[in-house]
Amino acid sequence: MHTGYPNETTTAFFIERLVGAETLRRAYMTGDFYDVRASIDRQLGDGTFDTILERSEPSDALAYLVSQMDNAEEQYDYMEWILDNNVMSELISTRLVNL
Repeated sequence: MHTGYPNETTTAFFIERLVGAETLRRAYMTGDFYDVRASIDRQLGDGTFDTILERSEPSDALAYLVSQMDNAEEQYDYMEWILDNNVMSELISTRLVNL
């Protein structure tokens, strides 16, 4: 599947993997992202969720999210996520742009 906004969909996909599909669905449907924010911040450090939202470019948000996962105490094997979502090219281009 190809979209016109691969960085946004990849970021959402990664967030879904981190917080769970039901938590993200509930936040999207109600507009209450408290549980999403709390889960992301608990796993990746305080302020991570807000920093993702504050990034002006979608590629910057994705790069920041991946960087936080790379530096987290828990090891995230997001390569499997990439293969599941077929987003390898978007992630590679994002990482190369932000080096």
